Amino acid sequence: MRPLALLLAVGAIAAVIATTASAQVAPAVGATVKDPTGKVLGVVEKVIVADGRPRQIQVRDGGALRTLPVAGLTADGAAFVTVLSKAEFDALPGVE
Repeated sequence: MRPLALLLAVGAIAAVIATTASAQVAPAVGATVKDPTGKVLGVVEKVIVADGRPRQIQVRDGGALRTLPVAGLTADGAAFVTVLSKAEFDALPGVE
């Protein structure tokens, strides 16, 4: 993975967190996660809670498990949308 791509993805997430911190959403396990164009990125496999509030989600994209901050998501019906494109999402490191 290229460091610049990771830096840009983290920067995009940080910008959204700064502007949407007051409008936090709480996705559930099994919810679909999409990019801004509507491409499905994966399904929420785990919600990570800290201080009694959901802080991160782990999204399974068919193979890899990737972590996204909850503050960087917006609700779209039963699905959730991240600011990251599919390419940016795919560039995030996988977790186990």
